[in-house]
Amino acid sequence: MKANPLVLLATAITAVIVALVELYKHNKKFKAFVDGMAKVAGDFFKGIGKWISQAWKYNEKDIRTSR
Repeated sequence: MKANPLVLLATAITAVIVALVELYKHNKKFKAFVDGMAKVAGDFFKGIGKWISQAWKYNEKDIRTSR
C-alpha cells in the first residue's frame, strides 16, 4: 500500500503533538518545564514590547523637536 508522503508527514506531526499533550497532562516535571519556558518566552516578548515603546517615544520626541 503506497501512501502519500504528505499524509505520512501530517500523521507523524499529529502523533508527536498528541504525545506531547499527553506527556504535559501526566508528567509533573515536564509540565513545570513547559510552564517555565512559556513564562520566560512571555517575559522576553514583554521586554521587546517595552523596548519598542520606549524607542518610539524617544524618536517621536526627537522628531517633534527637530521641526
